[in-house]
Amino acid sequence: LGNYNQNPYFSPDENFFVFLGRDEKNVFDIFLLELSSLKISRITQNQGANRSPLFSPSGRHVVFSSQRLGDKKSHLYLSNLSGNYQVKITSGNASYDSIAISPLIAK
Repeated sequence: LGNYNQNPYFSPDENFFVFLGRDEKNVFDIFLLELSSLKISRITQNQGANRSPLFSPSGRHVVFSSQRLGDKKSHLYLSNLSGNYQVKITSGNASYDSIAISPLIAK
């Protein structure tokens, strides 16, 4: 996929991994690889510059950083694995470029 892929991150059950890929428009999007079938699906598309995908401890969601509000600030987003439900989970004037998820978060 593309000519530049990075940041692979395995799901807690090791059935999937998410990664950052540069698409045909030279924009970074988040992709999901299902390891049993090798099927690749796109979680983000045409929604700004996306970075740093991580799975939630439950493996049901992906958290990532994205610049999609027309400014240079990155906010954190939570998405289901199909990408059809995404919500911004940060606010304010800070830019969120690095993500870490505590293992203490309830699954």
